[in-house]
Amino acid sequence: MTTSRDAREHRIDGTLDSARVSGRRERVEHAGDAASSLGTAAAAPSLRRFTPLAVFVLAFVWLAWGSGSRALWQDEAATALLGKSFFAHGKPLAHHAGNLVTMDDFRAAEEPALAAAMKSVDTALPYLAARGDFAADTTWIGHPWGSFVLAGLVQALGATSDFALRLPFVLCGALAVLLLFVALERRVGVAPAVCAAVLLAFNVYWFVHVRQCRYYAPASLGALATFVGYLRWREGARFGAAAFVSAAAAWFLFDFGSPFAALGVFALDAVGIARKRPRELALVFGALALLFLPQVVAFDLVNRLRPTDTPFSTRLAGLGFFVNQYVLGFLLAAAALGLVVFSRSAGAAARRTTALALVVLAAELLWLSQASPYPFVRYVIGFAPLGAWVTALLVHELGRRFVPARPLVVAVPLVLLVALSPVFSAPLSRALSPEFDELCAPGRMVRAELAVLGAELTRTAPDPNRAVVEFLRPKLAPGDEVLANYEDLPLAHYLGVPIRGGIAGFRVEDPRPARFVVLRRSVSWVHWRAYERALQLGRYRQLPLDAPDLPWGNNPDPPAHWSRFPTRVAPLTVLERVD
Repeated sequence: MTTSRDAREHRIDGTLDSARVSGRRERVEHAGDAASSLGTAAAAPSLRRFTPLAVFVLAFVWLAWGSGSRALWQDEAATALLGKSFFAHGKPLAHHAGNLVTMDDFRAAEEPALAAAMKSVDTALPYLAARGDFAADTTWIGHPWGSFVLAGLVQALGATSDFALRLPFVLCGALAVLLLFVALERRVGVAPAVCAAVLLAFNVYWFVHVRQCRYYAPASLGALATFVGYLRWREGARFGAAAFVSAAAAWFLFDFGSPFAALGVFALDAVGIARKRPRELALVFGALALLFLPQVVAFDLVNRLRPTDTPFSTRLAGLGFFVNQYVLGFLLAAAALGLVVFSRSAGAAARRTTALALVVLAAELLWLSQASPYPFVRYVIGFAPLGAWVTALLVHELGRRFVPARPLVVAVPLVLLVALSPVFSAPLSRALSPEFDELCAPGRMVRAELAVLGAELTRTAPDPNRAVVEFLRPKLAPGDEVLANYEDLPLAHYLGVPIRGGIAGFRVEDPRPARFVVLRRSVSWVHWRAYERALQLGRYRQLPLDAPDLPWGNNPDPPAHWSRFPTRVAPLTVLERVD
């Protein structure tokens, strides 16, 4: 093993030509190690070539299973609507076909101003543009446009089912599992690569998020691809610099919040390259600056950080809770730091990549705590592949230490323990954020979120959004409008008629009363007085619809997932104008 370790050191720090030679030697040696650890004398080359394909197919089937069973919810519908307008106008317009997409930012102090501004399109659009929801011509600047292109392309091709709209995002999730497997297999071996792929696929909230018609899956793939691309460049691989720049640019097309922290880490780490390849270093990061700068200006990113009432300490603790619970347990991170990063027996590839992944995760936690208005798991769950990377290398190292001949005897039980139990994360959960502590069901030895996974795969529960759509669709006539206080965007997507309301209160008090009204009494973050005044503009009767009054539809956030809510609650309020 000493020769193999020396070869890996030479591969990382040697010149470009010798690095390629040692890299090939390392892959051959690791292939032999992995084959013996799996109990096979010599893995057939023909079978090994099909392993990545098998990993991708299994990951895709796993992620796609039942992904079309529930209707789009508010955030997904926003992506679908902006995608449709992108292909209609060449850019995503927030105001399209009589409907309006806003930032869903509830500010109680705005109520007097909203009451005046939201009565008509002519006053509402300038007000919301000045607030920063979109540009003056209603071009959407709240998110990069990559996810709108994916959702819009599906609709432009004529596919409108919920499964089809989520399909490109599910594909991105399956590609992330494949890339994680391939990158680890080539650097360390088959066994840790399989461990990492299993850990990622069974990460419940990563699973839930990548099945959304939303930027989460491509952003997660982009983060991992940028990490792997940087490794290829750092190792002197052919086209490594191009892979790194391309992956980072693609990541920025789906998420312009997260890349800055990771790229800062890579820039600092790349100082080691500057000694031998200073021109290449300048070209790579110069290219990234040229690619990022137009979007920084177009999306006004310098002024994107909004004031928030949530203190930094609360945001840091909340996001820290989610990283510890669903990305990488801090106890596991500490163990990886000691047993992998500072252990010479772990090998150069494992040491360097583990250290880099840990620093990226720490930098992202600090940066996102500063940049985010509130601690949502969506901000950090995209880095679950890096958490799986670190955990897989840790359990593989433990296996090699305790049972050198058969490391999987130790690694497999540890992988199952991490995937199925919160034993390595729960001890710190209450200290990090008591607000979210109930999510991990303190004292339980089995992860509470496995019930969410079971619900996603097998359980059918009432779907309020689909129920409302199917109830209203046959009743609508040309010229009808619907007023909805929340989950208004799914109605706009499915029904194709103007929808008023939402958190911003768009045209709530328009003098012409809407024919139908859909009210969620369970929602508190709307300007209720405006809706009460709107109901005085006409005479309404209540319609019988047996759909539970739940705040959300297919919300992926841990506190808001549909499986956590009781279904035996008061029904939604659906009204029809009778005068």
